[in-house]
Amino acid sequence: MAYHYYHFDVKNNKVSLASTTANELYTYHNGYVFHIAYLVNSNEEAMQKKMIGLVKEFILGHNDNATFPVLNNIK
Repeated sequence: MAYHYYHFDVKNNKVSLASTTANELYTYHNGYVFHIAYLVNSNEEAMQKKMIGLVKEFILGHNDNATFPVLNNIK
């Protein structure tokens, strides 16, 4: 999927539209649905697991006892 976002160039005081592709994660927690898109230079399983950990930490902080019904099922 293509993602579009605005990039502000401070040096030239200019805004441009950028497009990229990304991997996606969907999950929910406490009634909120999270749609997270990210791009890394590796599609290896180890990197994907690191990204899942990062998403959990981003949403929950350092709560290792919390669960995500969707992300916890990813092997």
